[in-house]
Amino acid sequence: MKYNFSRVKITDIDGNVVPEVNLHKTIGNIVWRGAKTLDLVDTAIFINRGEEVELDKLEIAEIRSLINDEKNGVFAYARKAIFDYIDRVQEEHKNRNKKKSKG
Repeated sequence: MKYNFSRVKITDIDGNVVPEVNLHKTIGNIVWRGAKTLDLVDTAIFINRGEEVELDKLEIAEIRSLINDEKNGVFAYARKAIFDYIDRVQEEHKNRNKKKSKG
């Protein structure tokens, strides 16, 4: 599946988008530091640049794990924004596949 983490938006408690938060850079750095494979190191570079990346289920699980790890210092509201984005992409992908199989 294709992800572009520069599309992750952080909102304040009232639902207003917090401007000028480059969360994709944080995600890229966390993946860079914690990657267990060379492929994910390369992926981290693309994430950091704000580019779209192709990730399989294992890679996205590893990224979720790295983001969720408290030692990486991602606050809960930022984790929620990241995980909501991942879930939304996966749901959209699933819905597109359903439409293709029906048509």
